[in-house]
Amino acid sequence: MTFTHVEIDPKIGESIPELLGIYKKWLVPIQQHHAAFTAMEGMAAFAIENILKDDQDFQNYLTTFMGTDFSAYQVRKSMGKDFTKTIYEKLGKDTFKKMIQIPPNTRELKDPQLYLKKLSL
Repeated sequence: MTFTHVEIDPKIGESIPELLGIYKKWLVPIQQHHAAFTAMEGMAAFAIENILKDDQDFQNYLTTFMGTDFSAYQVRKSMGKDFTKTIYEKLGKDTFKKMIQIPPNTRELKDPQLYLKKLSL
């Protein structure tokens, strides 16, 4: 979701000439929303995988309400989870707090080193 260039089909562009401008106007907010959602999804996946996997109440929840167990329960793998894991390896327990205070952008989600550089400034 790091589109910086968009091409509109010429026929659509003729029918709706303002479409490209509208898209460009909304591109940054769309990217920010995508980055925030991906980061939140990654934090949730990381928490489930690393905190709740041994929690008996969570096991009971899965069995009772989801009809599964932890070995069959799978949080969708995402770049957000991979990003969170990488940042956690560097920042430890302050990771979630830092990600909420200084949200990553879409480029940083794909390259966590960019985010770590931003934090060190």
